[in-house]
Amino acid sequence: SLLVNTKTDMIAVELSIPDNKALYDKLEQNKEDIEKAVGVSLDWRRLDDKKACRILLEKKVPLKETADWPSQFDWFMENAMAFKKAFSPFL
Repeated sequence: SLLVNTKTDMIAVELSIPDNKALYDKLEQNKEDIEKAVGVSLDWRRLDDKKACRILLEKKVPLKETADWPSQFDWFMENAMAFKKAFSPFL
């Protein structure tokens, strides 16, 4: 998923795993390879008290500055494709 949080001026690329802790655990076992493929450390959230798990990459951006939107869209595209490439072998 591609996320925009206007309250915190954050954008994010997220892999949300609904109701499947086993899949999350499998992915986390391959965390080093996945993060190497993405090129950065990710925010791994198992969320034991919830049904869903989340793996995110967030970036603080000036959302109200429309001149910055093209670079924000580029960041979304680049990182969404990196997520696809990194996670696909394990899904």
